[in-house]
Amino acid sequence: MSARRFPKPRVGRVPALVAFALLALATASLTPDRAVAQPAGNGQTATEVKLFAPWMPNGMLNPGVTVTGREMFEGNPNLASDCQSGSISTQRPDAWRCGTADPCFSASPFSATEVACATAPWNGSVVLLTLSRPLPGPDACMAMPTNCPRQLSLSNPPWALELANGAKCTAFTGTISSVAGLGLVYGCDDGGSVGVANRNAPFDTSQPQWRAFYLARDAFVVEQVGVLTVWY
Repeated sequence: MSARRFPKPRVGRVPALVAFALLALATASLTPDRAVAQPAGNGQTATEVKLFAPWMPNGMLNPGVTVTGREMFEGNPNLASDCQSGSISTQRPDAWRCGTADPCFSASPFSATEVACATAPWNGSVVLLTLSRPLPGPDACMAMPTNCPRQLSLSNPPWALELANGAKCTAFTGTISSVAGLGLVYGCDDGGSVGVANRNAPFDTSQPQWRAFYLARDAFVVEQVGVLTVWY
C-alpha cells in the first residue's frame, strides 16, 4: 500500500493573520500590566513611609501587637507626669519618653495612664507601662510645650529606617558621635550607623528612593545606600 500523501497547505491570508495575532500576543506579554505598581527609576522601588500603630482607634491595644512585658512605672516625682517629655526618637503627638523608655505610645495624646513602649517598629512587640500619674493634659502642654510631644511632620527625622543593604536602624536617644562631619544618629542591627549632616534634612530625597549615608562596622568609607522604608 502506498503511503498516504497529505495535501500541502495553501499559503494565504489566514496563516498571515495567525502570525500577526501571535506577534501581538508576544508583544502584549512583554508590556507591563498597568494595574501592577512598577519600580521607580533605575529599577529601584520608591521609599515607603510607615507609622507604627500599637493602639486601635477605640483605645484598645492592637491585636497584632505582641506584649513582651507589663510594668508599673513611677517617674520623677518633681515633674508633672511620670513621662517627662515628648519622645526624642520620633516627633508624634502620641509618643513620649518615660524614664529611659523611648518611644512610648499612648492611646490618646493626653491624660492616658498606660503607654506601649517599643524598641523597633518592625518586630511588632511592646512593653506596657502603667503610670502612677496620667500624662499631661492639653492645658499643661500649652503651658510647658517642651514637656509634651510635637505634631507629626514627615519633614522631621524618622524614628527608624530599613536600608537597601538589609540593615535596620533606629534613632539614638542619647549622646551621639560623629565622623567625617556627619552626626551618627541611627544605630543599625548589623553594627553599622547612619549619619546625617543636617538633622532637618537627613536624607537625599531627590529621587523616589531616598539615600542615606551609611557607615559599616569597622569601615573607613561612608557610603550612600538606598532607604527602603522610613518609620515615624
